[in-house]
Amino acid sequence: AESFLENPRRGDLLPALRWLEVSDSHALIDRFFAQESVSQLWREELARLFDQGLFFQRVALFDAAAGPLGKAVLAGAGHLREELAWIHNARGLSLLELGLTEEAVFDFEEAIELFSEQFESGDLAVLQAMASAHSRMSEAALKKGDLELALRSSTKASELLREHVLSAENHSLQLAELRARVLLQSAKAHFALELYEDALEHLSRALPDLTRMEAERATPIRGECFIVAAQAMAAQGQ
Repeated sequence: AESFLENPRRGDLLPALRWLEVSDSHALIDRFFAQESVSQLWREELARLFDQGLFFQRVALFDAAAGPLGKAVLAGAGHLREELAWIHNARGLSLLELGLTEEAVFDFEEAIELFSEQFESGDLAVLQAMASAHSRMSEAALKKGDLELALRSSTKASELLREHVLSAENHSLQLAELRARVLLQSAKAHFALELYEDALEHLSRALPDLTRMEAERATPIRGECFIVAAQAMAAQGQ
């Protein structure tokens, strides 16, 4: 791991993480996740795997990172809690892509618990991540047929945005997209529970954010909104 930190290379990333897990060297773990050259390589490799649809390989990287991070956090490295939360959240997304909904729900729950510990800091990125994790957990729950969890999680995501994130002055395009996605997921959860009016109401609330977004990013979300709206109206006999 020391040689990797001196000269980080893509092919050595996974073996270095696995060595860290068995080494119990908290100093090396700190250095690994703080060193910019390693962080850049980590981000680039995750992005490459995502672009190529290699989600099993992404999960393997997240598994290898979660091990040493979890050990360090349990040993008292509180400053690494947020990093561990991001790992759980990102692994949950990859597991969701693979259709492993039970495992995805577990990761989102872990991420939410860890993010909650950073909640009082007022970090906007943490608040956004919490809302996103709740919304994604709703998506995973819906796929595995747990409708109550799906509705409860989507409701929590909406509440977080309404009470905290959207009161921020920098209500950016990124926040607009997050809000639109959260409202769409909430509409899907309400539709699954045959709460059609509520589903349509959530979709109507997403429209202003969709108009603020770049067309390329808004189009697929708007398309999903129209599909859910048509299904809800058909179910109502309209």
